[in-house]
Amino acid sequence: MALTTGRMLETLSELDLLDLGDPGVWPGEPEGFDVLDIDWSAVQDADPNIGQETEAHPRWREVEFELDRRSRGEFEFPPEEVLDALAWYLPIHYFGPAWGIYIREDAILDLASMILGRLDPWDRGNLQIVQATVQAALTILYLHEAFHHKVESFAVRLEVVERGRRYLRYQRNVYQPLSGSDDQLEEGLACAEMIRRLGEPTYRRGLPDSVRRATVEFLRDWIPRLPPGYRQGVSLAEPESYEAARAQLSSQLQEGRPYTSRNADDWALVPHSYRGFFNWKTIAHVIVPIGTAPIVPWFATPIPGLSVSSRDAERVVRSAGYELVTGGKGSHLKYRAKGRPMVIIPDGRKDLSLRVLKSIAESLNLRSVRQLEIRL
Repeated sequence: MALTTGRMLETLSELDLLDLGDPGVWPGEPEGFDVLDIDWSAVQDADPNIGQETEAHPRWREVEFELDRRSRGEFEFPPEEVLDALAWYLPIHYFGPAWGIYIREDAILDLASMILGRLDPWDRGNLQIVQATVQAALTILYLHEAFHHKVESFAVRLEVVERGRRYLRYQRNVYQPLSGSDDQLEEGLACAEMIRRLGEPTYRRGLPDSVRRATVEFLRDWIPRLPPGYRQGVSLAEPESYEAARAQLSSQLQEGRPYTSRNADDWALVPHSYRGFFNWKTIAHVIVPIGTAPIVPWFATPIPGLSVSSRDAERVVRSAGYELVTGGKGSHLKYRAKGRPMVIIPDGRKDLSLRVLKSIAESLNLRSVRQLEIRL
């Protein structure tokens, strides 16, 4: 049986590992934004007709104009917010069905303009190159946040085997106290992932070598100027440094303290423990301010005008045979049905987020979120 968000939530709930009332240090669910799907197949398969007067042509010319406009200004990365200003990961331990990666479209455009500025001037009007710089910017932001998902996935494996809290304890005793220092390994390793993994076949697909090189050069110049922790990304991208730091992070996750006692070399025996639990193409979304259309053609609202409230969702879930049970935390309602994944619904919401609706539809074995609206 395929792993779903509902199944994951059920296991974490039974082990008392959820803390849905505590937003932690994360920005939280994107209020004031529309959440858009990413068409990854279009991202990685270059449009052979992009240079011709097709339907997509004027939209990519608009992107080209926007990148040129942004490149003329001074884009300064806000050091007090760092990558949380551009993209963020919401852990399932704290956000339940709303978990996932959220990436701002304007952040993608800012980074794409900086990458484009490193290319030969003759290439900057080539729409295929424009597309590639947007792909590169989206990919590096995704890779940074995807590492945070891998950290949480590793912690869940520890929790299931050892039957105790690991992720919440790590966040409280390690991640948060070490914020603002170079001892915070998770952010440095997440920055290293942007450099290391961009060269993998999965992520370099569709990227011209010139754009990939310009992106790596940009990262190697940019990351060292970031605040402590993050700025270690370039040095941690080296294989030996990366493996040593990740082993230390693994010990921190297990022991729940910044300075650990176990032999970090033990973790070499479990090299695949940081695999994410879910398909990489399904856990990320792009966000734009409510009421504005995305500029990049790859991003689209999956169901325009869809609005499902907490009360609406409860009605659909009950009609599917679920019953409300005790134990919901942080204004979240917990529903169960025998032999089916648990459903958790944030209470009192006028409009549930796309991530929450997808989790509910998945648990109800619906083909799409649209079927939730049909059942209202």
